[in-house]
Formats: sequence, structure tokens, C-alpha cells
Amino acid sequence: MRGDIPLAAFRLLTSLRVTTHYKPERAKKEYVKTPYAASVKGQKLACDGVEYPSHTVAMRELRVGHARLMAMIAAGKVRYVK
Repeated sequence: MRGDIPLAAFRLLTSLRVTTHYKPERAKKEYVKTPYAASVKGQKLACDGVEYPSHTVAMRELRVGHARLMAMIAAGKVRYVK
């Protein structure tokens, strides 16, 4: 009939496994708490002479995010108080 696929193509199609809906299993993520995160928990910070009891309070008062606060610590603008 007109529009039929050739016999060789039909044989090839029937011999192959269909993997159209194959979805590989996702790799499970393992969350590891870094020693750095544990060591700074609850430590006091100081910026321009003002002391903050924690990272959260410092971020809120300085109106910066966590990444920006960490950059400020690395630059020396904010320091840890013992």
C-alpha cells in the first residue's frame, strides 16, 4: 500500500526496545553539614562598632543577605567578637 514503511524498517522497529518513556532514577542528594557552618552558629559579630548577637540579626539590621554578609566578613568590614 502507498505510505507503508519498507519491510526492513518495520523489522528494525519491532526488534528494538522502546525507550521513549525511560526516565533514569535521580541520584539521591546527601546533605553534609560543614564544620564552618557549625563553628559560626550563634557567634557575635561586630560592624562599625555595633555588636550583633548572631548572623540573622546582623543580616536583618544591615539589610544584607547571607552571601553579602559573608563577603563583608571576608573583606574585613564585619568581624567576629569573642
